[in-house]
Order: sequence, then structure tokens, then C-alpha cells
Amino acid sequence: MKFLSTTVLLLSVLITSCGGENKEPKDKPSTEEDTTAVSSEDIDNIEKTQEAEPKEEKTQKTKAEYQYILGKWNGTLRDKKLTIVIESIQGNDVVGYNIAGKNKRPLTGKISADDRNGDGECMGNMIVYKLLLNEPGDDKWDGTFTLYFGDCPEYDEETDKILSHGYSVYGSWGAYSGKLSGDVYLTK
Repeated sequence: MKFLSTTVLLLSVLITSCGGENKEPKDKPSTEEDTTAVSSEDIDNIEKTQEAEPKEEKTQKTKAEYQYILGKWNGTLRDKKLTIVIESIQGNDVVGYNIAGKNKRPLTGKISADDRNGDGECMGNMIVYKLLLNEPGDDKWDGTFTLYFGDCPEYDEETDKILSHGYSVYGSWGAYSGKLSGDVYLTK
């Protein structure tokens, strides 16, 4: 009988210390981390449940004709080094950032078809998109970029296939204050 009562006492101590009820009041936050072990079977079940749930389509894929615009473009603004990175184009919305000197600024804007007459460029084969990109406006030198991203494909007339592309960006930037502006030239 003594052995049985000792065993019951030992088991109750183990149960209490390894997972018994927490004696802290429910409205007081616990300072201990949850260290509940999750098995690989539990992870598999969670992943299967997530796969079965319908996913919301929050982002659209960038149109194929805009793909060349994505990425890093380097060049100049008012004879100073400028980098513009286009991170995404979703529908007509453009997101990226620019770095002028040591100043990195976010950019948001719109993409549209070229609004100029460019028939003479690239023997009439130039494909150009206009991007209006705005800096946030919380810095005294923030402004707007008006950029034309061009693709001048070189064709093989015998096979009517594209051999290469000549990408370029040109346009302008103007500070919201109107005190500063400049021409922009970029290449990939």
C-alpha cells in the first residue's frame, strides 16, 4: 500500500509539473513561451488544409510586354548617378524606388502607352511605355519622374525573328517645389 501511495503521489507531481493547469489567473498574461511540440504529421495536415482552402488572388502577374521594364536601371539625373528599380507592375500600377546619391526614395505610379509620336525611332519598331512615378512628398526634394521605357528589337528579316533588344529609358524629373528639374537617361 505504501508503494501505491508513493506512486500516485509521484504521478500527480509529474502531471502537475508537465502539463497540469496553470495556476495563474486567466486575465494575467503568461510570461512562459508555448513549447508544445508539433509532429511532422501535424505539419503535413496543416499544409494539406491550407492547400485545400481557396486562395485569394491579391496580385496579378506582370504582363509579358512589361517584363523588360522590371529590374534595375542605372544612369544619370542632372549629371549625377541615378538608379531606378522597378519592383512590380500590377495592372497599370507600378511600384519601385530610386537612389540618387545616398538618398533612396520609394516610387509609385502608373504605366500607359507612349503618348508621343515615335514612328521614326527604331525604323518604326520601337515599343515604348510611359511611366509616371511619384516620390512620397515628405522630403523637400521629392518630385515626379516622367519616363519612357523603350524596347528597340532587332529583327532578322529572313526568319522574321527578333535577334536582340535595345532597351533604354529617357525622360525627366521635376521637384514638387518647382525649384529643381532635370533630364533622365537610364540603361539596363
